[in-house]
Amino acid sequence: MALSVAMVAELACFIEVICPKPGNIGPGKPFGHVNEMSLLVSAMGLAEAFRDAEAPLGRMVTRAAQASENMAGRQTRRGTILLLSPLVKASHEIRKRKGHLLAPRASDFRAAARGVLSDVKDTDASAIREVFRSAGSRDADGMDDSLSLCESMKGIMSYDSVAREYATGYEITFGITVPCLETLWNKGHALKRSIQQTALVLLSEIPDTEIARHFGEDESIGASEMAGRAVMAGGYFSAEGRRIVKALRARLEDPEKPMPPTATADLTAAGVFVFLERTLGATPLSKLLERWDYMEESIHSNI
Repeated sequence: MALSVAMVAELACFIEVICPKPGNIGPGKPFGHVNEMSLLVSAMGLAEAFRDAEAPLGRMVTRAAQASENMAGRQTRRGTILLLSPLVKASHEIRKRKGHLLAPRASDFRAAARGVLSDVKDTDASAIREVFRSAGSRDADGMDDSLSLCESMKGIMSYDSVAREYATGYEITFGITVPCLETLWNKGHALKRSIQQTALVLLSEIPDTEIARHFGEDESIGASEMAGRAVMAGGYFSAEGRRIVKALRARLEDPEKPMPPTATADLTAAGVFVFLERTLGATPLSKLLERWDYMEESIHSNI
């Protein structure tokens, strides 16, 4: 059975949550009143909104945010919603032109996402900015509502990764996340381990803007530097890399000062969605599931 775009988006959110990553919410790792089930049912709500991929982007974002909050009983996944919505519309347009069985080239996918963002009307842009504000983005001084959506994001892109993706046409997703994930997958690694390593690479190269917002840039840069040391040591694929990942996890999950890298999780979910849309055109979902976790890679899978 071919998956709809909304189903792929929902699956991407599920995968991101159940894949253990340092500091992020996952199985047995809540943050405050939000746990993995909160995020899973939230994903069900946003997927329902994504079923109407013909809707204007502003309406899609607003509906997804409302449905997600209604399902979970609290605000969750705003960053993921903002990142996925243009990608969902872009994928829908590509499927209409080429069909799902033909995996879209990354360059075509990125061009389609840019097109979706550039076509946003003023009313929809206002609705999207409101979701940014409700997500707590520091946009009061930097976002100029008189500009186009993408132009207005340039004022806050230095401290908001979602805004950076809008302003640059998804340079992180298509420049780092997807290439890294696809390279690891094509080398034969398990999907779970590939995603963990990709998230580690992301954190090493893009200091988490949510950590910076809540705890300061020094903490954000410090976490990125530690992730970078882990990557240089081999990350999840070496004993020394896993040792550093464990130390990073202890730092980010300190009970006295937990610092979840939420922006990294949002970016990871966006990359997983693009990966799935590109991969499922040629590879059955059952084959991906068979390669979810290998025994030799699962020994340290909870790091």
